[in-house]
Amino acid sequence: MTEAPAPRGDPELVQRLIDTLPAAAFVIDAGGTVRFVSEPAAALVERDRSELVGESVLSFVDEGTAWAYAAAVAMAGDFGHVVLGPLRVSFVTAGGQSRAADLWAINQLDDPVVRGIVCLLTPETAAMGLSEAITALVGDAPFATVAARVVRAMQGHPTVARAALLAAGPSGMRLVAGTDDDLPDMSGEGPWEQAVRTGMRQLAADLGEVPAAVSEAARAAGCATVWVEPVSSGELPARGALVLWRTSTGRPTPNELHAMHQAAAVLALAWERHDRVA
Repeated sequence: MTEAPAPRGDPELVQRLIDTLPAAAFVIDAGGTVRFVSEPAAALVERDRSELVGESVLSFVDEGTAWAYAAAVAMAGDFGHVVLGPLRVSFVTAGGQSRAADLWAINQLDDPVVRGIVCLLTPETAAMGLSEAITALVGDAPFATVAARVVRAMQGHPTVARAALLAAGPSGMRLVAGTDDDLPDMSGEGPWEQAVRTGMRQLAADLGEVPAAVSEAARAAGCATVWVEPVSSGELPARGALVLWRTSTGRPTPNELHAMHQAAAVLALAWERHDRVA
């Protein structure tokens, strides 16, 4: 005998659904005061829900992206029942770290139950970052700017990686852009060399599949594996390699491979344009 479905409006069911969404939800009033917050939203800033309700959301928004949040609230107030977003914002955790997310909002101020602007925060996405890189490319930004945005995009979902772009040259590989200053050492032989030489991506499931020197450097930097995507316009050797350092083991999913391919395609286009104007 199958169990009867929970009745509509079951408060416990609703709360569990909200707290298990692959996103963070919260509700603010017209002035930006938090009226409701889900567990994932509270976890985003490393606080309890009770600490957030009644507080201004601006208390937790990074100063650098406060304008984006303010714009979202202002637009949501002007456009009733229209989904607005995504806008990239950053929130400051209790420990002082900045965490980026994409913000969506819809005006439900006239709803007698909600009485607020419903906001949804999705983890920072590679797609959003790549969109910014393409905007920079179309706007004739320098190659270094486009490269930095592509590399930064790889920190978002689905790839969630520390990343670097290496350029191939007569004297070996040269670092062009990286997500941070503490990336593993890539000055020696590694899967990036093979990716450039063969034009084939190198996807290690764990550090047992890479040279000892690479695995030692990776472990020292807190990484568990490395994926490498060649950056090429069809000729060999490739111009360079996009290197993704991951904190978890395993091979990429089709979704992650797609993001890597898109990133390499944007970089290849940026390199071609750089060559034409140089």
